[in-house]
Amino acid sequence: MSQGKEATSNQPFEIPPNWGKDAFSNFFETARLNLIATSKLMPQEYNRLDRIDHLYLQVIDYAPHNSPEVLPAFFLLRAHSSYRTACGLAASGQVADSHAIMRQCIETSLYGFHVFAKPEAAHIWMNRNDDVDAHSKAKNEFKYGNVKATLSETNARLGTQTDRLYNLLIEEGGHPNFLSIFPHMQMKETQEDVEFKHYYLNPGGFPQKSALMHVSIAGIISLSIFREVWKTRFDLMNLTQQIEKERPNPNEKYWSNP
Repeated sequence: MSQGKEATSNQPFEIPPNWGKDAFSNFFETARLNLIATSKLMPQEYNRLDRIDHLYLQVIDYAPHNSPEVLPAFFLLRAHSSYRTACGLAASGQVADSHAIMRQCIETSLYGFHVFAKPEAAHIWMNRNDDVDAHSKAKNEFKYGNVKATLSETNARLGTQTDRLYNLLIEEGGHPNFLSIFPHMQMKETQEDVEFKHYYLNPGGFPQKSALMHVSIAGIISLSIFREVWKTRFDLMNLTQQIEKERPNPNEKYWSNP
């Protein structure tokens, strides 16, 4: 099992002369520069995300190719993709948006364990688009409460940790709740009016540092869920200990206990 190579256009190209000078391209260029700045100015947070990414790659390299466990491996790849996307968003300052993708990473991991623990669910998932009834059946089967309960039946402690994190992510940006909007706003009162600014990119402060912590926890929780699929493999590869080593200390700054 392996990830595909990241690809850009096969055709050589030059950066457009006006790139970064209009509002649209400037947003993406600023986000890119923010990500690079985060790697230099917040090395502890950035390097932790990198190490967690390396753990994903080790699991992917040794995931089975032709066994009943191959379907969970597909979910592992998607969870890893979501993890990387969330890392990129958080590191670039797209803080609230990063939490929505962290939530996707956790849900994908739960789906992967659910189809492993309940093989009949795999058929329901694969037949989802057959007809209206199959679609409804799949939606019911893969409700969050249902897939989380499957995990909790096997590992109650991990189920509790996952649920706490999941609900935290919903508050911070998984849903458009208060904490996904107002921490990224600035209000300025004048004699004539009140001006509101909403920062799509919000790097350098507490919200970003908190998001970088949250995405590291999401990666750890995701990998811990997949450990329930391949326990022996994880233990033989010393991945279990490495995952625990990367778990943030509750006394660390910007920690939010999920």
